[in-house]
Amino acid sequence: MPEPTTTKAALLTCSKLLSQQVPPDGARLVRVSPGWIETETSADLNSPRTKALVGSCLW
Repeated sequence: MPEPTTTKAALLTCSKLLSQQVPPDGARLVRVSPGWIETETSADLNSPRTKALVGSCLW
């Protein structure tokens, strides 16, 4: 599922660039980045097998 990750990265970069441009105008930029949403596509990511695999990669 690279699409959500790519979209979040683009949103972060865009908001950083915009926040550097708007302060002289007295405006403030606020970015909202939603967290995990369980869908039919992501249901398998919550399986015991996936949790074990991810757990073995984290330190």
